[in-house]
Amino acid sequence: MSRPPRPLDTVILDDAQKQGFLADIEDYLEKGTAEWYAEHGIPYRRGYLLSGPPGTGKSSLCFAVAGKLGLKIYLLNLSSRALDEDNLYALFSELPRRCILLVEDVDTSEITHSRGQSIFPRSAKSKASNPTPKTGNTPDEAGKNSLNEKTEREGITLSSLLNVLDGVAASEGRILVMTTNHPEKLDDALLRAGRVDMQIEFRLAISEDIEKLYKSIYSVSKEERARQSSRREK
Repeated sequence: MSRPPRPLDTVILDDAQKQGFLADIEDYLEKGTAEWYAEHGIPYRRGYLLSGPPGTGKSSLCFAVAGKLGLKIYLLNLSSRALDEDNLYALFSELPRRCILLVEDVDTSEITHSRGQSIFPRSAKSKASNPTPKTGNTPDEAGKNSLNEKTEREGITLSSLLNVLDGVAASEGRILVMTTNHPEKLDDALLRAGRVDMQIEFRLAISEDIEKLYKSIYSVSKEERARQSSRREK
């Protein structure tokens, strides 16, 4: 789908943060940057994490910058049960070289949550604490086990996500933007440099932001000012 580009000044955010985000992407897309990355052995990719309370303009900033720079946006839903590892690799292989990949509310997917201090997969823990009885399973139990195994196979893993983001076969030239309300939930591996190169924290509106928002909505438009001016001249 397509939509009219959103003016960047309609996104109410600290000007330093907003201009810093825009300038960083412009620098990344500038001619010669890809060659610099190649000369230094750095994969030509850029990642951003936009965090903050709901409704503070994270996705809006992404859409506004994409409109200003003429970039297409591709959306990825990590929580989709229809998405498996094969589909994930196929989707990433089809991404164009200059685009924005937007993953909204990345913290809502369990695969991105912090693994903490444990180095053991959950399934191994459950097997160790609840050993399988040696007696044979009834037909009902066998059916339940088969259903559980099928459910576990659905979806994708954190490992597969990390591989498509910056693995050996990962595409280059694209821009990754993730939004989250709870950055503290995300696994450290997802946030390391090379996957997330810049973090921008959005805040709740202060009086200055509210004033800007009010003026952006209720101020007289350029077309209305032109009509008022023409009426005065008549």
